Amino acid sequence: MTFSVIGKDTPKRDGAEKVTGHTQYLHDVILPRMAHGAILRTQYPHARILRIDTSAAEALPGVLAVITADRVEQHPVGFAKDHLALKGGAADGGKVRCIRDEIAAVAALTEEIAQEAVRLIRVDYEELPAVFDPDSALRPGAPLIHEGLCSNLVNLKYQFSHGDVESAFGQADVVVDGSYRRSSTSGTSPRRSASRAIAYAYSSRPWVATSAAGSISIPSTSSRRSWPAGPAGP
Repeated sequence: MTFSVIGKDTPKRDGAEKVTGHTQYLHDVILPRMAHGAILRTQYPHARILRIDTSAAEALPGVLAVITADRVEQHPVGFAKDHLALKGGAADGGKVRCIRDEIAAVAALTEEIAQEAVRLIRVDYEELPAVFDPDSALRPGAPLIHEGLCSNLVNLKYQFSHGDVESAFGQADVVVDGSYRRSSTSGTSPRRSASRAIAYAYSSRPWVATSAAGSISIPSTSSRRSWPAGPAGP
Protein backbone atom coordinates (compact mmCIF):
# COMPACT_ATOMS: atom_id res chain seq x y z
CA MET A 1 0.00 0.00 0.00
CA THR A 2 1.28 3.44 -0.87
CA PHE A 3 0.30 6.73 0.70
CA SER A 4 0.25 10.23 -0.75
CA VAL A 5 1.18 11.95 2.52
CA ILE A 6 2.31 9.43 5.19
CA GLY A 7 6.04 8.85 5.04
CA LYS A 8 6.63 11.62 2.54
CA ASP A 9 7.90 15.18 2.79
CA THR A 10 4.74 17.29 2.78
CA PRO A 11 5.21 21.06 2.44
CA LYS A 12 3.02 23.17 4.71
CA ARG A 13 0.46 24.89 2.51
CA ASP A 14 1.14 28.33 3.98
CA GLY A 15 4.80 27.70 4.81
CA ALA A 16 6.31 29.76 1.99
CA GLU A 17 4.13 32.79 2.72
CA LYS A 18 5.07 32.70 6.40
CA VAL A 19 8.82 32.27 6.08
CA THR A 20 9.01 35.00 3.43
CA GLY A 21 7.03 37.46 5.53
CA HIS A 22 4.02 37.75 3.23
CA THR A 23 1.46 36.31 5.64
CA GLN A 24 -0.89 38.86 7.18
CA TYR A 25 -1.36 38.26 10.90
CA LEU A 26 -4.13 39.70 13.01
CA HIS A 27 -1.94 42.49 14.38
CA ASP A 28 -1.02 43.45 10.80
CA VAL A 29 -4.62 44.36 9.96
CA ILE A 30 -5.01 48.14 9.66
CA LEU A 31 -8.34 49.56 8.50
CA PRO A 32 -9.57 53.11 7.85
CA ARG A 33 -11.00 54.80 10.96
CA MET A 34 -10.12 51.74 13.02
CA ALA A 35 -10.77 52.01 16.75
CA HIS A 36 -8.49 50.31 19.25
CA GLY A 37 -9.73 48.33 22.21
CA ALA A 38 -8.41 47.38 25.63
CA ILE A 39 -9.90 45.23 28.36
CA LEU A 40 -9.72 45.63 32.12
CA ARG A 41 -9.27 42.24 33.78
CA THR A 42 -9.51 41.38 37.44
CA GLN A 43 -6.54 40.24 39.50
CA TYR A 44 -8.76 38.23 41.89
CA PRO A 45 -9.75 34.57 41.42
CA HIS A 46 -13.06 35.08 43.25
CA ALA A 47 -14.53 38.41 44.31
CA ARG A 48 -17.69 40.47 44.35
CA ILE A 49 -17.62 43.78 42.51
CA LEU A 50 -18.93 46.56 44.74
CA ARG A 51 -18.36 49.53 42.45
CA ILE A 52 -16.88 50.37 39.05
CA ASP A 53 -15.95 54.01 38.42
CA THR A 54 -15.25 54.71 34.73
CA SER A 55 -15.62 58.50 34.88
CA ALA A 56 -11.89 59.27 34.58
CA ALA A 57 -11.50 56.87 31.67
CA GLU A 58 -14.49 58.36 29.84
CA ALA A 59 -13.11 61.89 30.32
CA LEU A 60 -9.77 61.00 28.71
CA PRO A 61 -9.46 62.69 25.28
CA GLY A 62 -9.60 60.13 22.48
CA VAL A 63 -11.77 57.63 24.32
CA LEU A 64 -14.79 56.64 22.23
CA ALA A 65 -16.65 54.39 24.67
CA VAL A 66 -16.34 52.50 27.94
CA ILE A 67 -18.62 49.56 28.64
CA THR A 68 -19.21 47.28 31.61
CA ALA A 69 -21.42 44.24 32.07
CA ASP A 70 -24.50 46.28 33.01
CA ARG A 71 -24.14 48.78 30.17
CA VAL A 72 -24.48 46.39 27.24
CA GLU A 73 -26.90 43.64 26.28
CA GLN A 74 -25.06 40.34 26.59
CA HIS A 75 -25.79 36.85 25.36
CA PRO A 76 -24.14 33.76 26.90
CA VAL A 77 -21.50 32.12 24.73
CA GLY A 78 -19.36 29.01 24.92
CA PHE A 79 -20.03 25.30 24.68
CA ALA A 80 -22.54 25.35 27.57
CA LYS A 81 -23.83 28.86 26.79
CA ASP A 82 -22.97 29.90 30.36
CA HIS A 83 -20.23 32.45 29.71
CA LEU A 84 -20.68 36.22 29.48
CA ALA A 85 -18.18 38.41 27.69
CA LEU A 86 -18.11 40.94 30.55
CA LYS A 87 -18.36 39.81 34.16
CA GLY A 88 -19.46 41.48 37.37
CA GLY A 89 -22.94 42.55 36.31
CA ALA A 90 -26.30 41.74 37.80
CA ALA A 91 -26.80 38.84 35.37
CA ASP A 92 -24.00 36.79 36.94
CA GLY A 93 -24.32 37.83 40.55
CA GLY A 94 -21.93 40.77 40.37
CA LYS A 95 -18.89 38.53 40.72
CA VAL A 96 -15.64 37.57 39.04
CA ARG A 97 -14.70 33.92 39.26
CA CYS A 98 -11.30 33.67 37.62
CA ILE A 99 -8.13 35.72 37.45
CA ARG A 100 -8.24 37.84 34.27
CA ASP A 101 -12.04 37.82 34.07
CA GLU A 102 -13.06 40.73 31.83
CA ILE A 103 -14.95 43.46 33.68
CA ALA A 104 -14.71 46.53 31.41
CA ALA A 105 -13.79 47.34 27.82
CA VAL A 106 -12.55 50.56 26.23
CA ALA A 107 -12.60 51.75 22.63
CA ALA A 108 -10.29 54.63 21.73
CA LEU A 109 -8.59 56.35 18.82
CA THR A 110 -5.21 54.76 19.57
CA GLU A 111 -3.95 51.72 21.41
CA GLU A 112 -2.03 53.92 23.84
CA ILE A 113 -5.15 55.90 24.77
CA ALA A 114 -7.14 52.70 25.25
CA GLN A 115 -4.52 51.25 27.59
CA GLU A 116 -4.31 54.47 29.58
CA ALA A 117 -8.10 54.57 29.92
CA VAL A 118 -8.10 51.04 31.33
CA ARG A 119 -5.58 52.13 33.96
CA LEU A 120 -7.93 54.96 34.98
CA ILE A 121 -10.88 52.68 35.75
CA ARG A 122 -11.35 52.15 39.48
CA VAL A 123 -12.95 48.98 40.85
CA ASP A 124 -13.86 48.18 44.47
CA TYR A 125 -13.92 44.47 45.32
CA GLU A 126 -15.00 42.24 48.17
CA GLU A 127 -12.51 39.38 47.96
CA LEU A 128 -14.09 35.93 48.42
CA PRO A 129 -12.66 32.47 49.23
CA ALA A 130 -11.62 30.61 46.08
CA VAL A 131 -10.95 27.10 44.83
CA PHE A 132 -8.09 26.27 42.50
CA ASP A 133 -8.55 22.67 41.36
CA PRO A 134 -11.39 20.16 40.88
CA ASP A 135 -10.51 18.11 43.97
CA SER A 136 -10.71 21.05 46.40
CA ALA A 137 -13.84 22.36 44.64
CA LEU A 138 -15.69 19.11 45.45
CA ARG A 139 -14.70 18.88 49.11
CA PRO A 140 -17.46 19.40 51.70
CA GLY A 141 -17.69 23.05 52.70
CA ALA A 142 -15.83 24.30 49.62
CA PRO A 143 -16.70 27.89 48.62
CA LEU A 144 -19.52 27.97 46.07
CA ILE A 145 -18.39 29.62 42.87
CA HIS A 146 -21.91 29.76 41.39
CA GLU A 147 -24.38 30.09 44.24
CA GLY A 148 -27.36 29.42 42.01
CA LEU A 149 -26.14 25.90 41.27
CA CYS A 150 -25.86 24.89 44.96
CA SER A 151 -22.75 22.88 44.07
CA ASN A 152 -19.42 23.24 42.28
CA LEU A 153 -20.20 20.08 40.31
CA VAL A 154 -21.65 21.15 36.99
CA ASN A 155 -23.98 18.76 35.16
CA LEU A 156 -22.17 19.05 31.85
CA LYS A 157 -20.82 16.11 29.91
CA TYR A 158 -18.70 16.09 26.79
CA GLN A 159 -17.85 12.58 25.67
CA PHE A 160 -16.02 11.25 22.64
CA SER A 161 -14.93 7.69 22.02
CA HIS A 162 -13.55 5.73 19.10
CA GLY A 163 -12.53 2.09 18.98
CA ASP A 164 -11.99 -0.26 21.91
CA VAL A 165 -9.96 1.76 24.39
CA GLU A 166 -9.78 -0.94 27.07
CA SER A 167 -8.58 -3.52 24.54
CA ALA A 168 -5.90 -1.11 23.35
CA PHE A 169 -4.75 -0.59 26.94
CA GLY A 170 -4.57 -4.35 27.42
CA GLN A 171 -2.34 -4.77 24.37
CA ALA A 172 -0.08 -1.81 25.13
CA ASP A 173 3.45 -2.36 26.42
CA VAL A 174 3.17 0.68 28.68
CA VAL A 175 0.19 2.68 29.95
CA VAL A 176 0.89 6.13 31.36
CA ASP A 177 -1.75 7.66 33.61
CA GLY A 178 -1.31 11.22 34.85
CA SER A 179 -2.81 14.63 35.40
CA TYR A 180 -1.90 17.40 32.98
CA ARG A 181 -2.46 21.13 32.83
CA ARG A 182 -2.82 22.99 29.57
CA SER A 183 -4.00 26.35 28.32
CA SER A 184 -6.32 27.05 25.44
CA THR A 185 -6.86 30.44 23.86
CA SER A 186 -8.62 31.71 20.77
CA GLY A 187 -8.14 35.26 19.56
CA THR A 188 -10.97 37.12 17.82
CA SER A 189 -11.08 40.74 16.71
CA PRO A 190 -14.56 42.04 15.79
CA ARG A 191 -15.07 45.17 13.69
CA ARG A 192 -18.52 46.71 13.44
CA SER A 193 -19.64 48.86 10.51
CA ALA A 194 -23.25 50.06 10.54
CA SER A 195 -25.27 46.88 11.18
CA ARG A 196 -22.59 44.47 9.94
CA ALA A 197 -19.42 43.18 11.54
CA ILE A 198 -16.23 41.49 10.43
CA ALA A 199 -14.56 39.26 13.02
CA TYR A 200 -10.90 38.52 12.48
CA ALA A 201 -10.05 35.30 14.31
CA TYR A 202 -6.81 33.48 15.04
CA SER A 203 -8.81 30.25 15.14
CA SER A 204 -9.89 28.23 12.09
CA ARG A 205 -13.08 27.25 13.94
CA PRO A 206 -16.05 29.31 12.62
CA TRP A 207 -17.92 29.22 15.95
CA VAL A 208 -15.20 31.32 17.60
CA ALA A 209 -16.02 34.35 15.49
CA THR A 210 -19.76 33.61 15.52
CA SER A 211 -19.78 33.45 19.34
CA ALA A 212 -17.86 36.71 19.58
CA ALA A 213 -20.43 38.45 17.42
CA GLY A 214 -23.36 37.00 19.38
CA SER A 215 -21.91 37.96 22.75
CA ILE A 216 -22.28 41.65 21.89
CA SER A 217 -25.70 41.31 20.26
CA ILE A 218 -24.56 41.15 16.61
CA PRO A 219 -26.62 38.46 14.80
CA SER A 220 -24.56 35.79 13.06
CA THR A 221 -26.39 36.65 9.83
CA SER A 222 -24.92 40.16 10.03
CA SER A 223 -21.34 39.06 10.63
CA ARG A 224 -18.60 37.89 8.30
CA ARG A 225 -15.64 35.81 9.41
CA SER A 226 -12.09 36.27 8.20
CA TRP A 227 -9.00 34.34 9.27
CA PRO A 228 -5.66 36.13 9.29
CA ALA A 229 -2.88 33.78 10.36
CA GLY A 230 -2.42 33.11 14.05
CA PRO A 231 0.75 32.37 16.02
CA ALA A 232 0.63 28.69 15.03
CA GLY A 233 -1.12 29.04 11.68
CA PRO A 234 -4.75 29.65 10.76
